[in-house]
Amino acid sequence: MLQKLLNALRAQSKTTSGRRGFLKGMLAVLVLAPAIAALEACNQEGGNGGGEEPPAGMTPVNAETDATAKALGYHMDATKVDTAQWPKRAGAEGAKQFCKACNFFTAANGSWGKCTLIPSGVVNAGGWCNSWSPKAGA
Repeated sequence: MLQKLLNALRAQSKTTSGRRGFLKGMLAVLVLAPAIAALEACNQEGGNGGGEEPPAGMTPVNAETDATAKALGYHMDATKVDTAQWPKRAGAEGAKQFCKACNFFTAANGSWGKCTLIPSGVVNAGGWCNSWSPKAGA
């Protein structure tokens, strides 16, 4: 995406002459590049731990309808947990808590895995629940 932005700015600089056009283009790159990089990082690391689909034949746990997931406070995206409701997820220690680092999680692929506490489907590696427990040796 960053490359597309640079190509668009190069095309604009050809139509805008001189130093002023160059400076406008560079200013746009300096302002937009960090924002685009942050968005790309969110897409790669965020909510589902890498963007992969669930393994074939496996259904993601629906925290809205699964009684166990609801009782445990499971969230597919750990960054969206309401820390007022679930204080265990708050603070520096809470920021390290993701399903992929939990003792109850077994990876199926980079983004999904099975949780021994929520057997109805697969959970997101980037998810969280109130029963989070660190993997042994971590």
